[in-house]
Amino acid sequence: MPLPSQDIMVLLADESFQRWLANTASEAEAQHWRAWLEEAPARPEILAEAKALWRAAQFQAEPLPEVETEWLRLQSRLNLAGKKPAVIRRLDASRAEVGRDRNARFSWKYLGVFAAAAGIGLAVLWPKEFASEQNQTATLQTVTTAYGERAHLKLPDGTTVVLNAQSTLRYPDSWREAAARRVELRGEAYFEAASHMLPHAETPQPFVVQTGDGEVTVVGTKFVVYERNAGTRVVVEEGRVQVKAAAISAAPVLLSAGQLARFRRSEERITPENAGLGFYTTWWQEEWRLEATPFAEVIQRLEETYGVRVEVLDEPLRRRKLSGAVENRDLDGIIVALAKALRINVRREGEVVKFGEDVQ
Repeated sequence: MPLPSQDIMVLLADESFQRWLANTASEAEAQHWRAWLEEAPARPEILAEAKALWRAAQFQAEPLPEVETEWLRLQSRLNLAGKKPAVIRRLDASRAEVGRDRNARFSWKYLGVFAAAAGIGLAVLWPKEFASEQNQTATLQTVTTAYGERAHLKLPDGTTVVLNAQSTLRYPDSWREAAARRVELRGEAYFEAASHMLPHAETPQPFVVQTGDGEVTVVGTKFVVYERNAGTRVVVEEGRVQVKAAAISAAPVLLSAGQLARFRRSEERITPENAGLGFYTTWWQEEWRLEATPFAEVIQRLEETYGVRVEVLDEPLRRRKLSGAVENRDLDGIIVALAKALRINVRREGEVVKFGEDVQ
C-alpha cells in the first residue's frame, strides 16, 4: 500500500530532516532522526521513499515555500499510467544490533539478493544533449534508487540493467532507428546490452552509457559502469567496450573481457588494467565474490549501498585483503561474515558499523 504523500511532505518540509538527508545535520539532529527511525517498523520505508523524492526533486535544504514548489513540479512529472515500471527491490537492512554471532556463514560461498519488491517510473526532463538525440515523441524516463535498494530494468531494445543503490538511470522509452541507443548514469549499474540491428545495416546499433566523465560505447556485451563524482570506472565481464573521456583531445580505448579502466573527464589517456573483477561485477548476484579485495574497498561499497558509516578501530584492517564469497542477503549478515573472516568483532549501532578488536 503506498505511503501517504502528506506524511512524506511533512518530513521534506523539515529543514533538520533535509540536513540529515544531506549529511550536514548536527550530531544532536542526527541522533534525533536515528531515534525517530527506530520508533516504528514503517519508518525505514518512509525514509527510503522520502530520500528518493528528495533526490529526484533536488531538495537542497530549501525553506518550506521552495519545497512545496518542487513537490508540485515532481508530481507533474510522474507518468506511471500505461508504463511498465522498473522492479525496485529493497535490500534487507534491518536495524537489529549484530554484536553477537548469528550463525553467519563464511565458507567462501555466499551472497543473497533482494527482499521486498516495488516499482516506480519517473518521466523527467533530460539535459539538452541527451534529449536532442532521441525521438521527440519518446517519453523520457528516470529511475532512481535509494540506499538499500536495487532496480531491475528492461530497456526498450531488450537490454537488461541492474541499477545499484543510490543511483540514477535516465533513458527514453523508445529509440529512433537513426540514433544511438543512449542512457545517462549517475551511480553504478550492471548492463547486459542486447545486440540490435537496424534495417539494411551491416553492423549492430551502438549502445552508449554517458557519465559525467565521458562515454562507454558497446554493441552487445556485459559490463559494469560506476560513477559517483570521483571519476568513472568501467569493468568488462563479456565482449568488448570502447571508453572515451569527455576531453576533446582524448582518444578512445578498447577494453576486452576481464579488463578494467578508470578515467576522469579531463584525462586524455586511459590505461586498461587486468585484475580480478568479481568484486566489481557480482554485487547484484547471490554470491558477492571477493578476489584479494582490500577491506577499504569493501567498506566503501557498504557505505554506498546501505547509507551507513563504517568505523574501523584498527586502521591497518583497511589494508587487509579478502578472497572468497559472501552471502549478499542483508547488511547484518554481510558484516558478521566479514568480521568472522577477519577474526575481529563487529557491532552495529543504528547507522554506524564498528569493526575492531576493541568493540565490546
